[in-house]
Amino acid sequence: AAARVMIWYSLNVLWSAILGCALLGDVLPRRTIVTCIFALGCIAMVFGPELATKKGREGSPWGDLAAIYVGVAVAVYLIIVRHAARERPRVPITFATTVGALAAFVLVSLSTLVTGDCIVPKVSSPGLFYLCMALDGFAIAGIFVAFSIAPRYITGAEVSLCSLLETVLGPLWVFLIYNEKPGPFTLAGGLLLIGALFVHELLAAREAVQRRERERQGTEASLRAMEGIIGDAKSPDSTLGASS
Repeated sequence: AAARVMIWYSLNVLWSAILGCALLGDVLPRRTIVTCIFALGCIAMVFGPELATKKGREGSPWGDLAAIYVGVAVAVYLIIVRHAARERPRVPITFATTVGALAAFVLVSLSTLVTGDCIVPKVSSPGLFYLCMALDGFAIAGIFVAFSIAPRYITGAEVSLCSLLETVLGPLWVFLIYNEKPGPFTLAGGLLLIGALFVHELLAAREAVQRRERERQGTEASLRAMEGIIGDAKSPDSTLGASS
């Protein structure tokens, strides 16, 4: 079921936090840990009612394993990008997304040749179909470029935390386009998740301002101390004392 897939995939927040702490020595702020736990609870609130139904419990365990694998793969990718940004900042890590996309294209092409399927389906409106493909390509490219840049400045857990917005914004797009109203649990979980991320980023911004203020005060104190030392060295009393 789709709910199970999203639940397993959302665990990439947990995998990113564990791998970042174990492999890179990332120290997660308390606000990030609390927000991660709260965000997973929001995701469970969104998809929990569907899992409680008979349809939600149906499915193959291979599908669950595939969803878990994707979540772990995303976490590993974020950790690799963050490690490369630290150790080898000149490596064009964004180029890796291009290589991955080309490799996926080759694999899909080979699989369609083996199965005999058609890569481009027959549609009633080819122009609209190719326009949607182009827009989707640009959107996915933008996502992976952002995934390649963001881990340079924040931890993998925080990147995964922000990516959870996809799970709550999806029902919103479905409602706007297909007029399919989301359920109360979806609305509640989505609003709580957005609120948690807003508070998390607000606290992060405040901590950044306080850190810059402390650095500025430390720099000013060092400059005043240096000016005092230079002033003492140039004072007449110190010159007379040295000559005597």
